[in-house]
Amino acid sequence: ELNDDLLKKIRGNTQMHLVAFQDSQVIASTLAAARNTRWQIPTPESPPQRLNIANQGYMVKTVILTGVSGTAVKVVLLTSVKPLEQAERSLWLSLAGLCLLGGAIALIVAIWVTRWLTRRLHNLTSATQQLAAGDFSIRIKIDSKDEVGILAQDFN
Repeated sequence: ELNDDLLKKIRGNTQMHLVAFQDSQVIASTLAAARNTRWQIPTPESPPQRLNIANQGYMVKTVILTGVSGTAVKVVLLTSVKPLEQAERSLWLSLAGLCLLGGAIALIVAIWVTRWLTRRLHNLTSATQQLAAGDFSIRIKIDSKDEVGILAQDFN
């Protein structure tokens, strides 16, 4: 005797729903919309799949229960996909935030490196202009051993 109350007891406090079919008729359900909507029951061999029932998304899996008298009943387990969709949205928002943060950090580092390099080249250019104007006492501070530092050393 499979009925709605028994399925509710089996379900307990979980968020899942159970729908029992005999042949293609709903004989018991914890989801009222499952009785009023036509939908294709997945085969017991098929993996869990997504179905829409009354415009609500569910992950479904069919199992077969055999009674003491040998009668087989298909029970479809339904779990709402809303929590999964919310988690997916949250993940995408977090990922977008991290990408924006990473992009902002990269931009700040690029601006800092550009200003640092530009300042060093500006100092070298200014010293070259002073040398061209006749100031032979000009010296450039050497603050690195890279190409600009080598150029400043050669200038000095």
